[in-house]
Amino acid sequence: MELGIAREDLLKAVGRTLGIVEKKSTMPILSNVLLEAGEDGVVRVTATDLEVGISDSCEAEVSKAGSVTISAKSLYDVLRNLPPDPVKIVREDGDWVQLSCGAVRFRLVGLPVEDYPAFPALDEVKFIKLEGPQLSAMLDKVHFAISTDETRYSLNGVFIRVVDGHLLMVATDGHRLCKVEQSVDIKAKSGLDRGLILPRKGILELRKLLEDADVQVEMGIRESNCFFRIDDLVLAMRLIDGEFPDYAQVVPASFSKEAWVDRRQLVDSLKRVSVLSYDKAWGLRLEVGKKELVISSSNPNVGEARDVIPVSKYSGDPLAIGFNARYLIDGLAVLPDGEIYLQFNDELLPGVVRHTDDESYLCVVMPMRI
Repeated sequence: MELGIAREDLLKAVGRTLGIVEKKSTMPILSNVLLEAGEDGVVRVTATDLEVGISDSCEAEVSKAGSVTISAKSLYDVLRNLPPDPVKIVREDGDWVQLSCGAVRFRLVGLPVEDYPAFPALDEVKFIKLEGPQLSAMLDKVHFAISTDETRYSLNGVFIRVVDGHLLMVATDGHRLCKVEQSVDIKAKSGLDRGLILPRKGILELRKLLEDADVQVEMGIRESNCFFRIDDLVLAMRLIDGEFPDYAQVVPASFSKEAWVDRRQLVDSLKRVSVLSYDKAWGLRLEVGKKELVISSSNPNVGEARDVIPVSKYSGDPLAIGFNARYLIDGLAVLPDGEIYLQFNDELLPGVVRHTDDESYLCVVMPMRI
């Protein structure tokens, strides 16, 4: 293999693989990135950890077609420190790779291409089109609620489903649940009507890809894999094989108490009062009434904190309830400024956060004893 390629193009493609390649794997090949140079003048850059994979392409001047695997981190570090000149890559005997840029020369150790896992095939995948900004905004509102507890495998991802022309996403870690839905124009059969669980790592990588631009995304399902395609870039992730909890049962059907408050005032107050609750699982107490919301925390080793914010509207009897401050702050952080409302029943049942101008999103938070 022998080729010349723009440093910036290859650096960007390799950089996208760093969140996927395995850094402490029992399979050293998974720490590598696969470079495949074709006679058509295209170099494909592929990485996988067997659960999530990415494949991107760059234009190049290919003198000799071929392929090679190189440590993704080493290649990225080398490219990042090269001058902004074209890079020449040559595969040598014994899987060694020579990389040169102007007067700079590197020789990197490779591994046999034959040992690199195959990227999931796109044959017969039927893609549907989604708007990148819409998809990105929905993921932003639920991803933080994904469980990191490996023993609760079915909660380690985002549940996604199309119901009655609406794309629905739900994530929960057992302590809080976030749900968002948006109308979508999906006419083709997508496989999303039955619901799928996309893994946490795949979701995090997808969010990175959606940060850059106003792009259109194609999504497809084939057997146990889900694919997202943006131009020539493909992100593949293995679906979580498990039963997602019935999220509808988590959301109370009705509420006896509702309080309307300013989002910014509430977030600022929660951050202030939670300063003293770091070593107490972020626990704080909310006392809500007709005209004010009192937020307090107490730590016998540090001290006490108390703040009061106005309530513009309240229905129901006064209530005192405890919550994890971080869960409330996370749920509020993805909402725009303006008025939000908190819904309750009693101190033992979950509370719900909504925005008065956005009924598409809700965050359910389980109470805690303070």
